[in-house]
Amino acid sequence: MNLNDETVRKAQLKNIARFRRPQLYFLIGFGGALATIAYADHTSNNSFVLFLIAFSLIVFAVISLMRYRCPNCGNLPFAVAGETDQVEARVTAGVALFPAKCKCCGYYLSKRRLKQDSAS
Repeated sequence: MNLNDETVRKAQLKNIARFRRPQLYFLIGFGGALATIAYADHTSNNSFVLFLIAFSLIVFAVISLMRYRCPNCGNLPFAVAGETDQVEARVTAGVALFPAKCKCCGYYLSKRRLKQDSAS
């Protein structure tokens, strides 16, 4: 992929913007739910209403996480971590919250990584 070509860079930046929107919605929903739960823990007024707000924010976060896919190929960005000790080796995988590139198609999902690779 030639990152010096302006049309390729524009396509990559458009792809990054489309990917970041569901990520931002997830972080807002999850962070708002945590803040609402923390606030409800310190007050006793309208705790049921605060519970409903927190629940709706969690549902919002889960729905936005379902849309959290690479705009190019449609796959979830997974993070893989390996760990070994003397007895066994373990590999864990989960959804990467801040991926740099899609592991399936190679499209950039981070502006910082795109700038680093285009500068070199």
